[in-house]
Amino acid sequence: MTTEHRKSLSLFLFSFLVVGTLLTSSIFIASGLKPPQGFSATAQWQNSIVAPGMTEQPIQITVTNEGPEVIGNVTVYAEPSYPFCGYINPVFVPSWQPGQSITLTGYLNISPSAHIGDYGIQVYVSPPGYAPYEGYETTAEVDINGYVNISVQSAVITDNHLSITLINTGNVESGPVYLYFYNTSLVKFIESDDILPSIGSGQSTQVSIPIEFDAPPQPGIYTIPMKLEYMRGVYQVNVPVVIPSNNSIVFSLTGSWAGKYASMTLIYSSPYNVSAVRIIGHLPLGITNFTGGSEIYVTVPLSSMTGVVKFNVYLDSNSSPYLIPVKLEWFTSKGVVVQKGQLSLYIYNQPDVEVVSVQGILYAGSEDNITITVKNVGSAPAYNLSASENELPIVSSSSLPYLAPGQEGNITILTYAPFSEAGKTVTTNISISYVTLQGSVNVTSVPETFTVYQPTVPIVVSDPGLDLVAGIDNTINLTFTNNVGVTIYDLIINVTPSQGSVLGSSQIYVNSLPPGKSLSVPVVISVPSSASNTLSVTLSMSYLTPSGEKGSYSTTLNYKVESLSDISQDFQIGISPSFIEYGNLSSVQITISSFFNSPIVDAELEVSSPNGYISPSIIPILSITPFGTVTKDVSVEFTPPSNGSSLLEPIKVTFRFYYDGAFLNFTQDLKILAIGKPVLLISGVSYAVVQGNTSEVTSSVSFEVGNSGSATVSSVTIVPLPPAGISLVEPSVLGISDLEPSESQAVSLTVVGKPGNYTIPLHIIYTTPLGQQETETYDVHVDLAPPSSATATSTTSPILAIVQNPLLPIVIVLIIIIVILARRVEKK
Repeated sequence: MTTEHRKSLSLFLFSFLVVGTLLTSSIFIASGLKPPQGFSATAQWQNSIVAPGMTEQPIQITVTNEGPEVIGNVTVYAEPSYPFCGYINPVFVPSWQPGQSITLTGYLNISPSAHIGDYGIQVYVSPPGYAPYEGYETTAEVDINGYVNISVQSAVITDNHLSITLINTGNVESGPVYLYFYNTSLVKFIESDDILPSIGSGQSTQVSIPIEFDAPPQPGIYTIPMKLEYMRGVYQVNVPVVIPSNNSIVFSLTGSWAGKYASMTLIYSSPYNVSAVRIIGHLPLGITNFTGGSEIYVTVPLSSMTGVVKFNVYLDSNSSPYLIPVKLEWFTSKGVVVQKGQLSLYIYNQPDVEVVSVQGILYAGSEDNITITVKNVGSAPAYNLSASENELPIVSSSSLPYLAPGQEGNITILTYAPFSEAGKTVTTNISISYVTLQGSVNVTSVPETFTVYQPTVPIVVSDPGLDLVAGIDNTINLTFTNNVGVTIYDLIINVTPSQGSVLGSSQIYVNSLPPGKSLSVPVVISVPSSASNTLSVTLSMSYLTPSGEKGSYSTTLNYKVESLSDISQDFQIGISPSFIEYGNLSSVQITISSFFNSPIVDAELEVSSPNGYISPSIIPILSITPFGTVTKDVSVEFTPPSNGSSLLEPIKVTFRFYYDGAFLNFTQDLKILAIGKPVLLISGVSYAVVQGNTSEVTSSVSFEVGNSGSATVSSVTIVPLPPAGISLVEPSVLGISDLEPSESQAVSLTVVGKPGNYTIPLHIIYTTPLGQQETETYDVHVDLAPPSSATATSTTSPILAIVQNPLLPIVIVLIIIIVILARRVEKK
């Protein structure tokens, strides 16, 4: 084979390999064999501990492109769901490399009904052409790791006051704690509520409330109901209250049997220090202690003069409740004090709850009820029965407060089956929990299998369920989810409110919506001020399936309507100080006082005036706590009027904030007194010799007093203070009328003294528009020179008179001519 043939063959093989490689790559790409595009997300609170009920908690979500492709022009969203609500700012990414991370930031509120644990936040990466919250999807896990638990540590009535000690056994600070008290047959509260600023983790605090008695109370243990509100949660508490005695120990000893132990509670108050108490009792027939005997013999250490002590005593019985006589030996600073009492020991048989049946039909993409029928086959009542399951998201659930022995009852769980579960079977554990009379919690669990059917509602419509406000424009964010199972096209949604109107178009058009995907659309409804307490919005929808089949669906959403005037009365706007000066850039404070029972976040003030300059005109307000006050500084300057008057200048303050799906605007017209500032000047000073000689000169001094400021002055008095060597002839005090802005008045006085230069201080005393008396000092310079003749009246010097003579140039020219002629004569 020749060299040329070898070259041709090599070239052919190389070309074949290149073409083959390209074809193979194309086949792999066309076959979709490349790995799918992936994303991951992690979430982190900026505060180390967050708890249920907290608001405006900053959060950061880091989203990473896991590859394999570089993607661009995508928007990254995060959608919080229960137990979170709030906002997380989306981020637009023009180019996103594999392994590169971007960060979303925002603020979230945490539901007070949440529990400690991990929760997911859905994150979406939406390429061009996709609606928000569509495209790639991943989940960022974030935990709730804090809690607040406030309980009553002790309560004592002394000196017509109820003193309650509260303790926070949680791991975070409580924030404001609101206390509400209820009158009973024992006491009436003079003040029925109180507020504690906060209770720290592990800390206790005491509050004292004045009370009244219908009759003098006897020492003993009583119960008073109370309500606590903190972290946006509400808690009812029955408080055991001690009314102490001055000469004996007051106590209450109760017990309840659970299992093989009686849990006993001792509440006591002693007029002297107590270190311990020994409780001795003889058990009745049918009740035995741990050793099988019939004695209660227990010593409980104590650490204060009042308190609540809980301890356990081993018992084994199924008998009825008993009042057991006991003897208490109190070890006090006064020695051993022996008292007799009785132990109210409640011994009950136990309830036993069984699941009779479980019924429910589940559809993908919808909320459906699971009804559980239970029966108490035990010999004691069951209390606070509730149900749960561990596979499907629970929207809500009912409960049974009481179930007697032999009685049946129903408990309902409202669940949500995701679209992805359509056509599948789901096996879940149904758990029934209930409480015995003794306070113990029992749980019964059974497995149950459900089939998740295709959805019956083609388009699921949801919204946040916020109230509307009458008299303004309200924004409701509607979410439409495709429940059909295939992509729908040309979706047309007609929005019809029962009252008011839709701002903009009342028809929404969606080109396409893939199955299981959602689209959020804000709709602005103008609610009239005359609207009733309820308003309904009807949504009529039509769409096409890929086969061309036309579908339709209609649903109605109901809203509660609040009055704007009722909300506006919860805010008060003020301004200080009450007056400023014209022409000066002055600092004033705008104060917003909130009597609203909810926190206000992301608010702003807009401050303006038609007659002046105000900066800044827009002032953001991060938050206002309930019953709190916020003060903001602004700079104000007004142009003074031409007549120098003091006027009440208008300042318009608009307060805006977001509440229940609507931006509320409250406007208040404030007034501030603007006062001009006078500026006095001395000008046009002249003087003329009246008479005199080389030893004494009398001269008239004239000048003008002018007001170049922006306010009228009154009661202007001029007091000259002549220095040594001269004196005033008349008058010694000069008075002139009021001076308006840009006005001046001539003033003259006569002085006598030895020839020379003098400076005469003038004290000018005047009254400002505010009624304040001001004094300013000006200097007037006077030259007392003797006259050149007895009739001289001018102070002009002879040299100055020659220089100012208009014939001076002619005289100079004549002198020059005479000199020239004289020189010519000399030469001849």
